[in-house]
Amino acid sequence: MSIVDKLSPLQFSRNSHRRLTLLIPDANTTYRRYNIHPLQMGGAKVYNHKYPAHIDLVYHVDSDSAIHDKVRFARMSAKLTQKALADLLGIDRITLNRLECGQVSDENMKTTILVQIAEICGLEKNFCCDAYHSFLIEYSERLTAFRAKYNIQQRELAELLGTSTNTIKRWESGRSKMSKDNYYKFIDLTNGYSLQLDEYHEFLSAGPAMIIRQFREEKGLTQARLAKSLGLAQPTINSWEQNRTKPTRDNFLLLSKAFKGEIGD
Repeated sequence: MSIVDKLSPLQFSRNSHRRLTLLIPDANTTYRRYNIHPLQMGGAKVYNHKYPAHIDLVYHVDSDSAIHDKVRFARMSAKLTQKALADLLGIDRITLNRLECGQVSDENMKTTILVQIAEICGLEKNFCCDAYHSFLIEYSERLTAFRAKYNIQQRELAELLGTSTNTIKRWESGRSKMSKDNYYKFIDLTNGYSLQLDEYHEFLSAGPAMIIRQFREEKGLTQARLAKSLGLAQPTINSWEQNRTKPTRDNFLLLSKAFKGEIGD
């Protein structure tokens, strides 16, 4: 059943692709005008609630819905007016209205406000968030955990993201918020570069000394020739094969190319 079917036999007029204007008769048989914003139908779950108080409507939101639609749905499902919710949040009604009307850019929205709205309305704390703001809820911990998992220094992470070490420190301490551009860079890093890091840790766990020596002997290479092809010193190769030191992540990438024949003798 569509929004329009649900509203029938109420009179309505469509004034945009996203908005319906309802003309609802009051006690004096005149019409009052209500602007509502029906969300797209379909998906996993459909919710029923009233707007205004005596009119049954059908709304649907999912993880892909716009933030302002989620905020409006959360408020209305909790049967709160904008004024009531704004007072609970400690902000003015106009600010909340701008948020619900999509007049605030995603990057200028405060994640803490979105979390508070969801919790006040009895929903999961990331209900009103998109992927970016869901990440920002615990982004400091996620950055620290990522570095700890792959043994990356703040300086190295800064180089990978094209930013400064001080910026990484501010993110991890929560003193500044990661921009949306840097969020996308970090997601690309975790989805792509992390695969290389996983391979590196598997390499270390398997025993690099034996792997390197076996590869060199199969190719008939001396330690000096292998070192030259990698742009390294012969004692470095010897130290690896004697298991006194282990290849760094950058050296592992060089060795990977050599194993695949991408680096000549």
